[in-house]
Amino acid sequence: MQVHSIKMLREDRLRTRFKISQESLRTLIVCRVVLYFFLGLFFIIVPTEYIKQAPSICIFKNIIGVGCFGCGLTRALSSMLHGNLVEAYHYNRLIVIVFPLLSLLCLYYLLILFGLSSILNKVFSYQIVSWLVRKRMPEKLS
Repeated sequence: MQVHSIKMLREDRLRTRFKISQESLRTLIVCRVVLYFFLGLFFIIVPTEYIKQAPSICIFKNIIGVGCFGCGLTRALSSMLHGNLVEAYHYNRLIVIVFPLLSLLCLYYLLILFGLSSILNKVFSYQIVSWLVRKRMPEKLS
């Protein structure tokens, strides 16, 4: 019950801050899901070699000449979606963090779209609470 009320408070805060109606919020979520779907489809259809040949758009790399932490993530994401895990790790090591987070984000928006977001909220709230309890408990009770 508490997770549902927290979710409702968050949505109410978002709606009141930006004065968004329920229909507009749903439209925004649908647009995000469609955008993520087409981006994923783009990375699956377009070969990684084509993306590799494109010029770098990183401002940091173009001005200073040294790559930033995000350089290579597009190629790594493309390689990951094509199943080349070693090549994806070679392009950017952060792919082991970014890819699962992007996958969870897509799953979360799909669950919101179908009205099942309370399932994911319960799982995450349980994980956070159990982590906090483990951190607060002493190792040995003496």
